[in-house]
Amino acid sequence: MHWAMRAFLWIVTVPSNKINEKQLQYSNPMDSGSIVVKDEPEVWEAVNPALHGADAGNDMKAVRGMIDAGSGYPPHWRGEAADANLATAQAMQGPTERHLARRQKYFNFMLKDILYHSYQRAVEIGKARNIKIDDYEDTFIVSSPDVSRTDNESLARASKDLVTAFQGLAAQLPGRSPAMTRLMLKLFSRFAGEPMTDSAMEEILSEAEKNKEQKNLPPTPPSREGKSEDKNKDK
Repeated sequence: MHWAMRAFLWIVTVPSNKINEKQLQYSNPMDSGSIVVKDEPEVWEAVNPALHGADAGNDMKAVRGMIDAGSGYPPHWRGEAADANLATAQAMQGPTERHLARRQKYFNFMLKDILYHSYQRAVEIGKARNIKIDDYEDTFIVSSPDVSRTDNESLARASKDLVTAFQGLAAQLPGRSPAMTRLMLKLFSRFAGEPMTDSAMEEILSEAEKNKEQKNLPPTPPSREGKSEDKNKDK
């Protein structure tokens, strides 16, 4: 199309009695920058092909739209802002981020499944110790990057509101409830985006109980031997 836009023809209008003469005179095209001296009845007109090149922009925009529809990515991810603002960009990338999050979750499941079957084969040939695995999705932990940073902000806000609600709920209970503590930990980790396993939850609770018992113990009195040694040092 660009080549065709550069193509043109000269239409020279001359009196009828000079047509043959001018055809012979201009039979060889002149070089660029040449000087042509003509009389008044001779009219020159350059004619270009009417390709309507402005319509090509809309055609290419339609092609890029089809590419985006096939890839599933919004156009501003390619750096083409077009007429999109912040609100429309966030609305357009929402379905894409959810799709990528589902794909990432399924890919993590594939890795865990491969690890599980590799371990089972290692047990069969005697290269690994046989350990009973009830749910290998909790046994193998795959760390993957966040698809969207906006999710972290919403998760942090949700977990903060949940902790505030749990504090008010715990104040209404007549005493401390271990079952309620486990439920609060499980929901907090779920709303924070990092689900907690039962073993990790029990470890946190046991460590908290040990720290509480140590704080409640009376201070150990200093021994007499230590006092006598201190007096001898002072002397």
